[in-house]
Amino acid sequence: KDPFLYSSKYGNYLSWSHAQNSGNPEDSKRFLLGLKDSLENNEIIEKAFFTSLLINEWKLSLYFARKIILFDDANFFANVVLSTNEFINGESESSESFLKSISTTAIDENFIKVILSWHKYSQGEKKPYIDLFSNPESEECIPLNCLHIALITSLMGKDDIAKKNFDFLKNQDLKSFRLLEILFNFYISSNNYESAKFIYKELKDNNLEIENYNLIFNQRKNFNPIKNPKDGIAEAYANIAGWFYEQGLYKFSAYFSVIGLQIRPELSSLKYLLSNIYLKLKLDNMVLSSVKNIKLGDLYYSKTLSIKLKSLSNLDRNETVISDLKNLVSNFPNRDDYKLYLADILRSSGFHRESIDYYDNLIKEITDPKKDDWGIFYSRGISHERLKNWKLSEKDLVK
Repeated sequence: KDPFLYSSKYGNYLSWSHAQNSGNPEDSKRFLLGLKDSLENNEIIEKAFFTSLLINEWKLSLYFARKIILFDDANFFANVVLSTNEFINGESESSESFLKSISTTAIDENFIKVILSWHKYSQGEKKPYIDLFSNPESEECIPLNCLHIALITSLMGKDDIAKKNFDFLKNQDLKSFRLLEILFNFYISSNNYESAKFIYKELKDNNLEIENYNLIFNQRKNFNPIKNPKDGIAEAYANIAGWFYEQGLYKFSAYFSVIGLQIRPELSSLKYLLSNIYLKLKLDNMVLSSVKNIKLGDLYYSKTLSIKLKSLSNLDRNETVISDLKNLVSNFPNRDDYKLYLADILRSSGFHRESIDYYDNLIKEITDPKKDDWGIFYSRGISHERLKNWKLSEKDLVK
């Protein structure tokens, strides 16, 4: 028995509430486990369900989802969680039945339609899926629909329909990193190298960790291509998570991200999104938990590590931040933003001599200083001042 649990359910409830508010996932899980069998109030059961989903405790989420269904059989998230679990276990028909039990709004209905279309495809249904979606040539084409009809028809070998939908998406102003990955995969596989180079440039401009274009063919697995219905359903959850993130509804975005990662745990873009969400929610311990398996070579390696560094700074763990930043600078020697971040945190941590080395390196690359460069000279001047290098400090501050 866990020695930290209270003998009273009220003590565990108060401790759970505190752990939830302080963003401590381990304590949230501990006290929820101590409470779960004694919860009787429907509102608190729902609260416990959403907490377990937020902190990515899937077994607890399933436990509370089954309780919710008993008093609210049309509950959206409870049914989605149970449907996902059935699908993971290979029970497609049972998975569908949970989805069809949902009481939907207009946006939910469209989203569920996309998920169900992947179910039908997984069951070998041959009718044209285009019937389920808007025409990509119409202004009313919903991006989510266009994307998934493109993915499904591409897997079916109907590249003409897929291309029409992908081209529509390429020309819209909604290029998430993940959408760029998907477009790049399609254009490479269909030998449309002109479009592939256009997408490659956008990926490169956004600092994703991709190699030279001519080497990219050997590394397409890093782009997480969609090969089967499982990947397609995970993608749908990732898409809706991204939509909620853009609306600033971060907890809803987290719920869908966690569900998608149950289906496809290796989906880098979704892991990156979830770490971003936790940072927005000030759940720094959850950020560290979500990024611990990120590896060098991952498309989102440096972006995800940047989020980790922010959370470590928020937790006043500057020694770890400095160590991680030095690794980043070593692995990405051309990234001046990492060098500046490292120099700044060395300065703020009192390592002034070392910070000056990095500022020197950055300033050497500035051949024609502009107004926006003032901060680097100012910061180096401060470090010189702390070391009582008065003349050097004055020179930088005057500059």
